[in-house]
Amino acid sequence: YNIGVKIYIQQKRRINRLKMLGISNKFDADVLVIGAGPVGLAAAIELCGQGVNVRIIDSNKENRKLTKASGIHVRTLELLPEPVLEKLKSAAVHVLHAQINEIKRTGELNPVLDINLDGLSDSVVQGMLSLQQWRTEEVLIEYLEEKMTNPDVRRRVKVERGTKLIALNSHLDFVEAELESDKGKQSINVQYVIGCDGSHSFTRKLCRIPYPGTAHEPNFIALHTSFEGIPEEFAKPPKMLVTLAQSEKGYSTGMCFSMPMPNDYPRSYLLIADLNDEESKPFLSGKVNKYGRQLLGELSPEEAFSVIEGRWFDKGKLSIIPGSVQWCTTFTVNSRQASLYRSGRIFLAGDAAHCHSPLGGQGMNMGIQDVINLSWKLSHVILGNSNPSILDTYESERLEIDKRIISMVKRSSDLAWSRSPVLHFVRSKAQHVMSKAIGVFPILPIIVPLLQMTSHSYSSCSELSFEHWERPPIWPVPISRIYPFGGYRRSQNLFRWFSRRVRAGDRLPNITLSRRYVTDNNLEEIERVYPYKRGWLLILCEGQLSGNDEMKRNLRDVDILNIDQLRTLGERIKKIIGIIDRVVVISGSNVNTCKNLGVYGQCLFVVRPDSHIGLRSEPIRYDVVLDYFQQRVQCPISRSAEIKGTRTSSPGFDPVPLVV
Repeated sequence: YNIGVKIYIQQKRRINRLKMLGISNKFDADVLVIGAGPVGLAAAIELCGQGVNVRIIDSNKENRKLTKASGIHVRTLELLPEPVLEKLKSAAVHVLHAQINEIKRTGELNPVLDINLDGLSDSVVQGMLSLQQWRTEEVLIEYLEEKMTNPDVRRRVKVERGTKLIALNSHLDFVEAELESDKGKQSINVQYVIGCDGSHSFTRKLCRIPYPGTAHEPNFIALHTSFEGIPEEFAKPPKMLVTLAQSEKGYSTGMCFSMPMPNDYPRSYLLIADLNDEESKPFLSGKVNKYGRQLLGELSPEEAFSVIEGRWFDKGKLSIIPGSVQWCTTFTVNSRQASLYRSGRIFLAGDAAHCHSPLGGQGMNMGIQDVINLSWKLSHVILGNSNPSILDTYESERLEIDKRIISMVKRSSDLAWSRSPVLHFVRSKAQHVMSKAIGVFPILPIIVPLLQMTSHSYSSCSELSFEHWERPPIWPVPISRIYPFGGYRRSQNLFRWFSRRVRAGDRLPNITLSRRYVTDNNLEEIERVYPYKRGWLLILCEGQLSGNDEMKRNLRDVDILNIDQLRTLGERIKKIIGIIDRVVVISGSNVNTCKNLGVYGQCLFVVRPDSHIGLRSEPIRYDVVLDYFQQRVQCPISRSAEIKGTRTSSPGFDPVPLVV
């Protein structure tokens, strides 16, 4: 009931805002999503959940049953609705190990590096899920259809298959889209368009957005089928495998990537292998792509397996189970990224914005995270909760993060596919050294979050990421502020630069609190802070006694608040800023939680709807929070708010302690 009332109020606010701007409210939809793959469906789910009217189209008349993107990482699972998460977990194979193997010249399979993913994430899910892309789409469609049994949701969502985009005409206040289906052509007006229509995106071409990048040298084959003869000790526990085979001279003859699949586990696997020019010759189709590269023809499953077999398992010990082939294809790989993610009111997401090697299974996950980032910003603008300029942060945030991931995947792929004897030697030795170093040095907590996509931060690429710190006043001068080896400002600098703490722009860790410290309408039902309800979250930390004493002694006008005072302040801020959905107060007795957040004195966090930290304020300042929402989120706040003037935040580097 409360959610329905909130959406009604937001819709009224939107209509009033449009009237003020002189814009008609008679749009066919608020947002047109082009492409009903996992990325487009995730966008529709997120937008309709926020009360936005969505229309989603796809040129295919039905869901195509292709295995394709099969790995779903932790960060993506965190961002999906919990019913979707539970369905995905029940349908998928839960992969908790990643392993690198070598097949020696003798044909012996030799495990080189085994990474146990269990326990290396603070998330609600460990490891990764393996599931065919078409099954992931089915789960998302089922969830959307269940939501559409609600008349209010059904009125806001329209899914049209067999409908393709013909043209886009972008205007100042809306976008005119021309569509074509079996019923004929039609023209609709929408406020915004999201192009999720793949690497050959027609949306991107209509916007004339460049798609620069490079084509990888090898050709690739993919085979998803069930095998007879896989020993149980090989198949269990389920592992993501990268296997490198050696030639008679001891050099690499290629790479094979394998993932266990749920349709017939433990006998079913998805295998991907690379072929150099010499290996490709028997299978060439005689056709070339637009980059001038010769393409492979269609291979039979037996032909594909004849290439893969010697790289994946002991040759001659496995056979394909008749009738079990789910997918067999050939393809080439490009590493490309659109130079822009936005053209006026038209946005790109997923493969329409970027594509790269399938190694590591990052592509679909990047796309879903793109649309989660974009959807909450679009809903804020459409419902009148933010100024349209907040949409600029979608490109600045996601383009930079995607660029880092594409670069990382490209370097890893080039190393994995290289047939160079020198690189093969270096790679082999590095793998053996790493396998020994893992037992000595804490390497995995650094590597695994990159694979699981939980360590990516918007701290350096977004105006929505802001930290407020204060320097001590120059006068009066306690000796503790300027003493060269114990100055408060110097220790504050070192803490900001080098300490293990949660920064603005970082993902909020999964923290658990005692129930009595959580303030919420559903107090008795909530223990974990994360995942939460897709709205803005305000966290107030009581801090440790020593940190609070030091802050009180060195900073001006700092009031150390107790739990009840923090709760009152939080509810006051929530009332003034209407888009904050939840307030959490963390007591100083939650020592582990404070340590994980990097909190010693009283501190405040504002968490965005996509669970990244927007604001970190130390000490807690009421006016800083209001200014953040007013100036950065550009959110209208209550007229009852009293802002006496915003305090100046100290710079990231302060030369005063060095000079003194």
